[in-house]
Amino acid sequence: MPAVVRPSERSRRPSATPRRPTTAGLRCATPWDIAECFERHEPEFAELNTLENDKTFGEASFEVGFAKDNFTTAAALAQTTYGRVMEAEPGKRTMVVREPPGVAAIINEHSDPP
Repeated sequence: MPAVVRPSERSRRPSATPRRPTTAGLRCATPWDIAECFERHEPEFAELNTLENDKTFGEASFEVGFAKDNFTTAAALAQTTYGRVMEAEPGKRTMVVREPPGVAAIINEHSDPP
């Protein structure tokens, strides 16, 4: 039986599987596949959303489409070279900066059990 490892000890141990270098194509494959799945099954996901959250079909299909767009954006960002400056339109420049995510507090009373 393996020994119990406390979280503080686990963080000091090297990872069992070393990280492999990835390419932009590999990083964007999973979010892109999920976006395509949302696109293929949009009516079914919208119907499930109406049944689960008591929404109209229009509201539910909007949310499913929004989720699909978010995964498409994530796939595109996985291919982005951070720190690269682009000229979006004449006189305006845009740059993607990689920053660690911060603390998020999510309060959702609608889905909270009674």
